Amino acid sequence: MKTQFEPQELQLMAQIIDLSSQRGAFRANEMLAVGALHKKILDTLQATQPNVPETSNQPKEPYIKD
Repeated sequence: MKTQFEPQELQLMAQIIDLSSQRGAFRANEMLAVGALHKKILDTLQATQPNVPETSNQPKEPYIKD
């Protein structure tokens, strides 16, 4: 049986890993596995999101201020 998570749950998992690592909850030798899991969660989350083109606030042409 395969369990599926809602995007909000995946986001929460990624935030928990971020907070835990910032607070020193993982030993150095555990960081590779934790990082791989974090990446897998973010990749899955991104795959569930609709493709929305990024918009940039940057001018298209070089902006020269007088």
